[in-house]
Amino acid sequence: MQVVGQNLFLISFENEDDLETILEGRP
Repeated sequence: MQVVGQNLFLISFENEDDLETILEGRP
């Protein structure tokens, strides 16, 4: 899960909008 999370974080880091969505979705 950590590896997947890191990959998603890196991908989302390129898209600020997606980053905010993930931050809101995470606990």
